[in-house]
Amino acid sequence: MFSTKLLTFIYVVISTIEALSDNVTIEINERSLAKFLLDDYFKFTRPVRNHSIVLSVTVQPQIYNLVEVNAKNEQIKLLLWFPQGWKDDYLTWNPDEWGGIEKIIIPKSLIWIPDGYIFNTVEEMETLENHNVRVRYDGNVETDFNKLVDLTCPMSVLSFPFDSQLCALQFGSWSYPYYMLSFNVLGATVDEKNNHSEWDIIAFNFTKLVTRYNDTVGGVNVYEEIVFYLEIRRKPLHYILVIIIPTFLIVTVSNIGLFTPHGVHGDREEHASLGLTTMLTMAVILDMVTGEMPKSSEGIPLLGKYVLIEFSISIIAVLVSVLIIFAHERMLYLEARPPYWICRIFCKECRAPLAEMEYDDLLSKPLNTTQELRLCIEKNIKDIQVSGKQLESDVLERLLGTYPGLNSLDVNPLINGNVLETSHTLRIERISFSDCGSYGLEVLRRFTGSHIVLIDAPIRENDVVDIIRKWIANEAYKNLETHMIYLKIRVKINPQLVMDSFPTERYNPAVRPPIFHYDSKIIDRYPDEMDFSEDDFCRDVIRGIDGKRASIGCLTEAIFFVVWN
Repeated sequence: MFSTKLLTFIYVVISTIEALSDNVTIEINERSLAKFLLDDYFKFTRPVRNHSIVLSVTVQPQIYNLVEVNAKNEQIKLLLWFPQGWKDDYLTWNPDEWGGIEKIIIPKSLIWIPDGYIFNTVEEMETLENHNVRVRYDGNVETDFNKLVDLTCPMSVLSFPFDSQLCALQFGSWSYPYYMLSFNVLGATVDEKNNHSEWDIIAFNFTKLVTRYNDTVGGVNVYEEIVFYLEIRRKPLHYILVIIIPTFLIVTVSNIGLFTPHGVHGDREEHASLGLTTMLTMAVILDMVTGEMPKSSEGIPLLGKYVLIEFSISIIAVLVSVLIIFAHERMLYLEARPPYWICRIFCKECRAPLAEMEYDDLLSKPLNTTQELRLCIEKNIKDIQVSGKQLESDVLERLLGTYPGLNSLDVNPLINGNVLETSHTLRIERISFSDCGSYGLEVLRRFTGSHIVLIDAPIRENDVVDIIRKWIANEAYKNLETHMIYLKIRVKINPQLVMDSFPTERYNPAVRPPIFHYDSKIIDRYPDEMDFSEDDFCRDVIRGIDGKRASIGCLTEAIFFVVWN
């Protein structure tokens, strides 16, 4: 009897549950989908099912606005738009099972977010703290970070107000090493509407580095870093109109007034008053410039030098004016004759004839170009060293044309101008430029000799790669034996980027010796021994057409390329 009632009760309960389940329908909407995805989601580890996979995060930073440049504290403030995207293996679903939903938007605080960080920030602020992420059905996640950041930016203001600055923005993962998290940069752009009243953004580029850091237990952590380079240039119009032009006009007009002729009835004592007034005005302008100029331990900025020079000119003009007044007074009232040396300088009849001086100069020189060229050939000049600060390219060409058959050329000054197809520089076997500039780089691109040295070269990775590729393919540099390139200060290259651009071999003692005996036979370039056995920065390349081997030594501030005989 009891068992029959129990069976009846169980049957009624089961029937009731089945009836209720027939009437219940599952809601298909974003809320249900979010609950389904986040029900068992763990946001504190990387969202990958295979722990050995490197999670790739795509970034595409954009400078929305250059807010402020603080030259005094060597900081810049930027408003950045920093989109990021990655794939989350645990946020996937089938759109057919969820009513065709392909994308949902959820708060970023509910899921795993990459810990990308700008390392050289002084202060960072998120303009949108509680923003959302966009999640696709295939697991692709996208989010946009808006950051207002203060960055450290070492500045060189020696050319102020015509200066340009290069600021670095170091970005990478704070916690994950390179084998766990990698950043892929689609591009670095600047918003077209960005317009700063004092600065122009010239370029915004990037390079990827792999950096090693020692940990606290004796090991090494290797992280991937992306360095974005922001080049800005100051707009000098304000300083030209407010300081430079008024200062020039004041000093010029003052000096003209100081040296106006004297009156017939006596001296013009107001000359000294005019000069002193100008000096007072320049002192006020110098105080204004001091407030405008950024402080620097490197030296006095260009604008400060300009004002000091103008100030010095005013002082010299006042002193000369006082001396003239004093001399005029002695001649007018004391009837004193001027000293003989003054008479010799300013009196026409006491001056030495110009013809005599010209004749003395001519005695020390050949009489014509033909004779000079003949004397040079007789002396058999084969090596030349050019000194100075700056030199025009046409002057250098005339000099080299005078000395045919040169073996080596050492150029110390900066050369201004272009390299012509018929340039004598391209015919010289061994060349060295101590202040490379664009002229030296152009010579390097067309070089057909054996040895070339460039110092203070504004070269980049693509230039180095292009030179080595042409040597490997035997398209150029067929006679090249060595080239040594030392980069300009504040210019760095990425050695790994250069090495990865073509096939290389590591040092093999069975193939070549470790030491290269360098002797370019250029003036002031002495023989030396170079070690090419270090794996960290040395690689070998092979020229396919003849099997010749060359070694590359690539540092961040120098590149060495030698060909083994």
